[in-house]
Amino acid sequence: MARRAGLPALRVAIVCGVLILALAANAGNLARTASESSPTAQSESQASKYPLVLTVTSTSRRTHKGATTTMGAGVLTSKDDPTKPPENISFQCDTGVYSHAGKNIYPARLHKPYQLRIAVREIGSEKIKEFTCKY
Repeated sequence: MARRAGLPALRVAIVCGVLILALAANAGNLARTASESSPTAQSESQASKYPLVLTVTSTSRRTHKGATTTMGAGVLTSKDDPTKPPENISFQCDTGVYSHAGKNIYPARLHKPYQLRIAVREIGSEKIKEFTCKY
C-alpha cells in the first residue's frame, strides 16, 4: 500500500491480545514494545534483578490466534562479570520483541537452562512485564 509523501507511516501491532496503533517516523521494523528505559535508568533493585542485557539485532514476528511470537538474534552480555565475553544467540520469545534503532536493549535474567526472562514495557503503559525467551 502506497503512502502519501510527507505523511508518517501508521504501524499496527497486536501485543498480548491488544491492538496497538503507532505513528512511525521511519519505515523500519514495527517497534515500540521495547523497554523504553535502559537498564542503567532503572532503580538499583530492578538493575540487580537483571544481571544480563539482551541487545536485539534482528527480529521477525508471527501472530497466530492472537498470540505473538518473536524469533530473532541478539547479543547477551553480563553486567556483573565484565570478563565474560558477549554471547551471540538466536532466541524465540512469547511476546513482541523489536529491533529498533536505539531502543533494542532489554534487561534479562536466566530463568531455566536456555531460557531468559526479559523486562518489556508495552506501548502506552508505564508497567514493565516479564516474558520468557528461549535461546
